[in-house]
Amino acid sequence: MTFMAKHMSVSINRPAAQVYEFASNPENLPKWAAGLSGSIKKVNDDWIAESPMGSVKLKFAEKNKFGVLDHDVTLPSGVKVYNPMRVFPNNDGSELVLRCTAGRTCQIKGLRKIPSR
Repeated sequence: MTFMAKHMSVSINRPAAQVYEFASNPENLPKWAAGLSGSIKKVNDDWIAESPMGSVKLKFAEKNKFGVLDHDVTLPSGVKVYNPMRVFPNNDGSELVLRCTAGRTCQIKGLRKIPSR
């Protein structure tokens, strides 16, 4: 079955490389995905976030030069949700796109507030 999907995007006034470095660091997840994670910690080889649903496990794409920020979220029920996400240049800034499937709440606006170095 194919699900209806919505692509959410946010324009960010920071270079794509800086956005990628910030968003690809799991420790920053609570800063840009507050609806998913209030806190996150590394337990052995896994990233575990405390969410409104309970503890969820996150697995992020390996670091790459293409701006791919895909990640899997394993819900407390054991269901794994794949979240494709990309960052790419937009003139002097960048654009970040996240696919959200129907019935899910997705939010990426927190990425507009990436701290300066």
